[in-house]
Amino acid sequence: MVDGCCKSRTGQCGGCGGCHGHMPQFSAAESTLLRLLRIAPFLPICRFVLKTSRSAHLSSVALEPVFLAKPTDTLQTVQANAAALKHLASLGIIVLDYDIPIINCDYTDYKESQVFKYFEETVAEGGKRNPAFLFDTADLECGSLALTDAGQAFLDILNASFSFDESQNG
Repeated sequence: MVDGCCKSRTGQCGGCGGCHGHMPQFSAAESTLLRLLRIAPFLPICRFVLKTSRSAHLSSVALEPVFLAKPTDTLQTVQANAAALKHLASLGIIVLDYDIPIINCDYTDYKESQVFKYFEETVAEGGKRNPAFLFDTADLECGSLALTDAGQAFLDILNASFSFDESQNG
């Protein structure tokens, strides 16, 4: 059902929820994201990118995926969300895409977030400390995450089988 899901054939099921009789185990961040995906199958994401003024073709991703519940999310929250999104993507529940931003989505909250401002300050500080610092520009690349067909089927099973509340998902 969900890619990379259960290892029940080897007797090593990790509680993925894709096989009968096993309660899925999700982090608090994963549970929150799954609840959001039940409401909206597409959500905005971004990635923080280091660029250089010396070349239009040179860049390096500093942090991805970045999902903000609110512009005041801390770096710790953003990192927990990133780990959760990567895990959900590895299970085939969602797909992360930086080539397709959500049409008519205002990504201003990302640009004005505390975390992105900190990223910009860090990049600027690197340039001040070392004038030869290659990556002198902080940039934001907007994208989207989408629930896959397998992910929708998985959520349908969760909705039918479990109460899906935080008391069960520590």
